[in-house]
Amino acid sequence: MKITKRQLRRIIREQHDRDVNAGWDYDPDSEAARAGQAEVEQMQYDEYDAWVFQTGQVTPAASSVMATYFVEQELTDDKEQIDTIAMGYRVDPQDVMRDIKRQQSEQSAVAGIPVQEGMSPEDMPDSWRQILGDCLGENK
Repeated sequence: MKITKRQLRRIIREQHDRDVNAGWDYDPDSEAARAGQAEVEQMQYDEYDAWVFQTGQVTPAASSVMATYFVEQELTDDKEQIDTIAMGYRVDPQDVMRDIKRQQSEQSAVAGIPVQEGMSPEDMPDSWRQILGDCLGENK
């Protein structure tokens, strides 16, 4: 059985909450906490590296590659993981976030989801109309 990163984080968070509620004084700066965090981060790097290899990506340290990973894995809301992997590869996390937003916008446009409410085909950029030509009833 494979545990996803999201599930692992939830398990760790639940265990932490139980420990705190049980009267255990949790110290995030303790050696055990740092070791646990390092283990989680290493798992994140390993999964990202495996994905990079499986998908044949050439440059794992590119913000666009990282963005594709987070979009495909549906981890776009996991800011902590985005920061961890980006900074581990010495990439600005803000660059990754910009690429995530760009990719999500492109996916929305291709899927025919209007980016703005009430946007008519005439208001769309030419490139969108060319891509969506058949869907809009145009033959381009």
